[in-house]
Amino acid sequence: QNIEHWNQFSGHVAHYHYMTDVENIRKYNSTTAPTYNVDHLEVPTAFFYGGRDPFMTEINVTLERVPQGKVVLVHREPEFGHADFTWGTAARTNVYPAVVDVLKSFAPAGY
Repeated sequence: QNIEHWNQFSGHVAHYHYMTDVENIRKYNSTTAPTYNVDHLEVPTAFFYGGRDPFMTEINVTLERVPQGKVVLVHREPEFGHADFTWGTAARTNVYPAVVDVLKSFAPAGY
């Protein structure tokens, strides 16, 4: 379902779109999947994206919509595609330390 969700991407970030109207209506009360509204993010948010990621062509538009003060990190890997953040061999050294640092910065004392 995750891979299929990636294939549904059409320039906006949306919930998973089920294959039938009946399933979408049952899940979302609509025949189409709703988009995520980043205008109302209430949590600190870090963006990790690749320079070769065809899904992130509108990163600047997305960043402009997030409420001021909620973006805590924007990390761009120029040579990464979309899947490189999960399966790329360089993610361990180029990305994961930054992810851990962000998580630690918001963790309660003792973690």
